Amino acid sequence: PWLLMYPVPVTDHATVRFNDRGTGPVHWRVLDALGRTMAEGSFGTLGEGEHLRVLDLGALLPGSYVLQLGAHRGRQALRFVKAR
Repeated sequence: PWLLMYPVPVTDHATVRFNDRGTGPVHWRVLDALGRTMAEGSFGTLGEGEHLRVLDLGALLPGSYVLQLGAHRGRQALRFVKAR
């Protein structure tokens, strides 16, 4: 599996591209540098293959974060920077 996010740095909206090897629910959350959950949600139940979703991250303050993507086959993480 793989996980990409753009633009870099992220602005108010970020495009997330990822793939999954099976069918099932996919959840996401954004953690700050202290590990606190700053945003979370679900992409619903997705099938096997590549997926493209847009996240609204306008409520986040500028800084460094981690996007965690959890699916039935495991979790992926990606560090990103939120700009103004």
